[in-house]
Amino acid sequence: MKLPSFKFPFFKRNNNNGQSFDTRSSNEGTPPPPSSVNIFGWLKLAAVVVVLAIVAFNSFKVVPRGYVATKSVFGVLDPQPLLAGFNPINPLSSITLHNVLVTPKQAVAKSGSHDLQKVTTKVTVSYNLVDSQAPVFFKEYGSIENFIEAILDPAIQESVKAATAHFTATDLWTKRETVRDEIEQLVRSNVASAMASKKAPGTVAINRVTLDNLDFTPMF
Repeated sequence: MKLPSFKFPFFKRNNNNGQSFDTRSSNEGTPPPPSSVNIFGWLKLAAVVVVLAIVAFNSFKVVPRGYVATKSVFGVLDPQPLLAGFNPINPLSSITLHNVLVTPKQAVAKSGSHDLQKVTTKVTVSYNLVDSQAPVFFKEYGSIENFIEAILDPAIQESVKAATAHFTATDLWTKRETVRDEIEQLVRSNVASAMASKKAPGTVAINRVTLDNLDFTPMF
């Protein structure tokens, strides 16, 4: 007896081997075209290269001559300075450059001589930040401007007044080199004493002091 044959719309017969399959699942699990795979692979590789390049670029710092750098991570200051040249660093570090070249500071001080003559003295004090002590300095003072206001300016005023009081008005004029030497010695001593009291000794060097002008009253 011959069995009736049934045809379903979602089945079809393979002409080669007579096997039937469901056309609805024929595309399931089919891998994407090779071109799509290549594009995604290149994008992933490019992203990795960019990240590595950013990390590498931020893993070193070149400090120019005449400067020193301090570094901190999330606000915590590192006690080791970055000296001039190539320096490896933590990529998360924040870097700040500071000038260590000799810098002149001009000041005018009003004082009196030993014989009670009024004198206005103009001096120039040269100073520089000691590069190896930069982290200690900036931890204590925060900036050069704060140091000048809190330490250097008062030291200059005090030193000039103390020095000129040791000389008569005539000696101030005729012994200018001696007066200059005494002012320089006093400035160095007063700055060193003030900075030691702030637990930051030796962080700033006082260099040459020049006596620019002595101005007396018209009566003298």
